[in-house]
Amino acid sequence: MPQLRKNSEVEMNDVQDDLSALRKDVDRLISDLSKIAHQEVRDGVEATKDTVEHVSDKAHDIDDQIRDYIRQNPIAACGAAVGAGFIGALLMRK
Repeated sequence: MPQLRKNSEVEMNDVQDDLSALRKDVDRLISDLSKIAHQEVRDGVEATKDTVEHVSDKAHDIDDQIRDYIRQNPIAACGAAVGAGFIGALLMRK
């Protein structure tokens, strides 16, 4: 019987050592996943900032083009504004 008890204690120590190693591995895995997630969030934020900047630049370009068109074609621009106002008034009436 003493031999069985000794083997059980050795096996129990092995299991405890394995569990301890497993805990360390899981902690490292969680840490690595957390770092990856944080990096992905940072990359997403940067991509979003770049997209917002690009869209803002495009909006300014379109605004400039519209202003240039109005300066070059003031009568057509006034006609378009009157037409849009007339259509808006018709829609608001109903």
